[in-house]
Amino acid sequence: ILLKNFFTKTISVILAVMVLVSCLTLCFVPASATTAQNGYDRGYKGGFKGDGKIYCKGLDLSSWQKDAVNFNAIAAMGYEYIILRLGTSKMTAVDPCFEEFYAGAKAAGLDVGAYFYSYATTVDAVNEDIAKCKQWLGDKKFEYPFYFDYEDKSQADLPTATALNIINTFIDAFVEEGYLMGLYSMKSWMAQSWITSSSLPTTYEGWVAHY
Repeated sequence: ILLKNFFTKTISVILAVMVLVSCLTLCFVPASATTAQNGYDRGYKGGFKGDGKIYCKGLDLSSWQKDAVNFNAIAAMGYEYIILRLGTSKMTAVDPCFEEFYAGAKAAGLDVGAYFYSYATTVDAVNEDIAKCKQWLGDKKFEYPFYFDYEDKSQADLPTATALNIINTFIDAFVEEGYLMGLYSMKSWMAQSWITSSSLPTTYEGWVAHY
């Protein structure tokens, strides 16, 4: 009888855990996460939910923080991911701290994503950005998205069609490479109709700078 009760309780616990895991999966993974090459299978817990809940905490880092980064301490404080600056359109080489920060974050058990700050105002210019990024990324593996950072004042007055063409050209180039992609911009830009009425919010990830 005791053995029977033990197995009964064990099975009950297993079933309870399975239900809990299923619930977590529903909370963390948007319905669009249907393929293996999109980041969700590598630890990504985000999603373009907009439900106001915090699912996990992370930091974005670049060479501006080169003297104040301790990845083990960051992990110990409860942060789960790091988004690293790969570079910008004006840089002739990868962000000076990218390689060091990537290695440090991975060693500390943190998930990693990246972003690229673009000054592109034409498709030709963004194609130059794409070529840089492909060279700088190498064979890096990310758990979190690679974001196209589109927020420079030089881009503020571009025609809608031009802006969307620039954004989609960059993002699509890396979707083809198997990256989970996203758009980064300030709150006021992300709320404009040319973004909200496009396919961007339902197709790609969103990172809103909201100070």
